[in-house]
Amino acid sequence: MNDLQDIYEHDGDMDTLLGLAEECSELSAAALKLMRAIEGKTPKSQNICIIEFLEEFADVECMMATIANAKWFDDNRVEDVYKTKVARWRWRLKQFDKTGTMKEDE
Repeated sequence: MNDLQDIYEHDGDMDTLLGLAEECSELSAAALKLMRAIEGKTPKSQNICIIEFLEEFADVECMMATIANAKWFDDNRVEDVYKTKVARWRWRLKQFDKTGTMKEDE
């Protein structure tokens, strides 16, 4: 057994999902703060905001790795959806030029 499996078995679905939701919310707030720092619209430095964002990012990764120990978690399904999303994203990028304007039909 690994540490994250031990944590999952101790906390169970509900507490692990709750923790994931909380960490995702904190990551969202850190991303917004970083965006404001990049634009110079917050007294916090960009470097501090990057550090805080990366900490929240790591927290979300830990929670995701923990929930992956659930019996109902399906790695193959996640991988399939991931590949589909990346392919769709790449297709969408090809629809726009470098200025963000949609390309004309050729």
